[in-house]
Amino acid sequence: MLIAKKLKQQNKIAQAYNNIGYVNYKKNNCTEALINHQLALKLRTKIGDKEGIAQTLNNLGVVYDQLGNYPDALNNYFSSLKIREKLKDKKGIQESYNNIGNIYMYQEKLKEALKYQFLSIKIAKELGDKQSIGDAYTNIGIIYIDQKKFTEAIKSHLVSLKILEEIGDAIGVGGAYGNIGAAYMYKGDYQKALENYFKSLEIRKSLNHKAGVAYSYLGIGMTQLEMHNPKEAKKYLEKTLQISKELNIKRLIKYSYKNLTKADSALTNYKGAFENYKIYVIYRDSLTNEETERKSLQTVMQYEYDKKEALIKEETEAKVFQSKAEKKQNQIIYSSIIVFLLTILSIIVIGFYFYKKKQKTEKLLKDKELALEIADNERRRISADLHDDLGAGISSIALLSNRIQFQESMDDVRVDASYIIENTKKVSQKLT
Repeated sequence: MLIAKKLKQQNKIAQAYNNIGYVNYKKNNCTEALINHQLALKLRTKIGDKEGIAQTLNNLGVVYDQLGNYPDALNNYFSSLKIREKLKDKKGIQESYNNIGNIYMYQEKLKEALKYQFLSIKIAKELGDKQSIGDAYTNIGIIYIDQKKFTEAIKSHLVSLKILEEIGDAIGVGGAYGNIGAAYMYKGDYQKALENYFKSLEIRKSLNHKAGVAYSYLGIGMTQLEMHNPKEAKKYLEKTLQISKELNIKRLIKYSYKNLTKADSALTNYKGAFENYKIYVIYRDSLTNEETERKSLQTVMQYEYDKKEALIKEETEAKVFQSKAEKKQNQIIYSSIIVFLLTILSIIVIGFYFYKKKQKTEKLLKDKELALEIADNERRRISADLHDDLGAGISSIALLSNRIQFQESMDDVRVDASYIIENTKKVSQKLT
């Protein structure tokens, strides 16, 4: 119980650090944001809160993204993605795909950027997450602009705008109008570009969304440059630079100096143009130098390697499990066959036993019947013999008895009487 309470308490502290980090990020105090997110990560790692670890790594990636530190941003985003994939956290995976796609977009790796944005939008649609669907269409539209597919970009941003208006995302709506403006500007329709940029600026100012306001100013300034109004363009670009420095948004600072170089050059302020260009190169190289590219590539390769290694491990474990299952199944089959054969053998043995017993019983019955038949025949023979002998004897006695009646001589009577006595003895003997 005490351990559970301690873990619960530590989890609350970690969440508090995370919240403080988020508030500092929103205030553009990135140093404090990093410190608090790292404290949250340390605690969550200690208590083994994997879901919390994944979220904190993602938050660190967002802060590094804001600072223009793309290698560290990618490293944290991929680390978060790896955990979320293990946890099968679809919402988290979708968020990671979106963030990774954004970094590739900033690095102008457009093929990879599109790949991750489409992965993100696929999951968002499965989840019915309109906010994420709208964000993904926004990012896809920006990538299409970079690919000079302006018609597709406008379509994508209009889809995003409709979704964001439906869910009441005012900041997102402001961004959508800005992105539509950018697509029209690159397409060469400057009036529609300015119309959408000013809609964007109005919404962002009403929300006090400083970063958004800076991007709207940048878009208006770039459009004015395309319309050959360098003086008007410079006014908006300087406003962009001021806010981007205040918020320390390196990516926006880079774009500001790049376009101020063009404005000063058009105004024949070559010295100013040269100074602006030098600063632009510094920011450009800090965001996209060889070391940065190397670290980013290393992060991606490590993620892909870990993913493949995990897949191989999973496949190996699956094969071992399948092998064990097959072995067990084979054992069951062999055991079943043996039991079946033993059962059949038992039935045959028992059947043979009863068959032999039946044969023996039938033989005894036949022998008994034969004996009875022989005895009966013998009895009949004896009876017949006896009948014949008795019949002859009795007939003789009867004949002699009749003859005595007519004998005149006593001697003849005695002779017949002795015959009668002798035959009577014979008959008597036959009967006994």
